[in-house]
Amino acid sequence: MPEVQRFHFHTMRNLKASQGKNTEVAYRLATFRPEREAKIIGATLGLLTCSIDDHRKGCVELYVAVTYNQARPSRYRNWVQLKRDFLFYSQRDVYTEPTSPNDLVMNTFLPAGHYFLAGPERPVNVYAGALNSLPWDTLYDVFGCIYYTVD
Repeated sequence: MPEVQRFHFHTMRNLKASQGKNTEVAYRLATFRPEREAKIIGATLGLLTCSIDDHRKGCVELYVAVTYNQARPSRYRNWVQLKRDFLFYSQRDVYTEPTSPNDLVMNTFLPAGHYFLAGPERPVNVYAGALNSLPWDTLYDVFGCIYYTVD
């Protein structure tokens, strides 16, 4: 049985306060382009931001998508682009403090014998997105790992 290898990604960034209109960003965080064909068997996706004392003032929405899609999210409908054609996806709408690790991290593994292929001609992108409707700046963190094997 081949050894399971890992491709890690992480960012921590500031997200400016809403100024009457939501502050939003969407971008390519990482690209997994192995030198030879790899079989992606799972992923861990994590989304974290500061706690919110008063959810009536707004929220923070965080997104991460692992996808074959090579198009960079546009400012128009970027959330829709992150939510479709993905291999793995996680979203977190933050109104209150997390109550368990499951609120922050999602682990997904494909059934035994199933996988997504990646390689030099078939890269896999990790896209991140964040939206702030709060009247103050906040920090957010997108992190994770793609699990794969190489024969």
